[in-house]
Amino acid sequence: MPSLERMVIALETKLVSAENLSPSHKFEVNLHDALTPDPGTKGMFRRISRLFPYTPGGLSKILNPKNLNGFLALGGLIGPGKTLHTNRKVGLDLEESHISVEISFGKAVAPGTSERVSWTLFARF
Repeated sequence: MPSLERMVIALETKLVSAENLSPSHKFEVNLHDALTPDPGTKGMFRRISRLFPYTPGGLSKILNPKNLNGFLALGGLIGPGKTLHTNRKVGLDLEESHISVEISFGKAVAPGTSERVSWTLFARF
């Protein structure tokens, strides 16, 4: 039986595959501009904590409007779990009262997503 991580990667690959979309609904993965701040929101893209590589602005880019490029640039389903120090299978640990391990954005990015592009996105801010 395939691991959960392999199934997630396969699902993400299927979601962005141009072959699965009709010609009128072509989707092109563009990670370079996926997390670019909207006008007036640059302050939301400043990293507050060294323990969490995501910024409030980066996370907001995948919520409203829904942004598949932003979702993939943040590491898909696997990336946020790593950086928020959670176990995807069981969730948050109730016993954990503090976090002392820093996880870089590059380590959080899911396999199949370019680390180089992701680092470039956050190096600008």
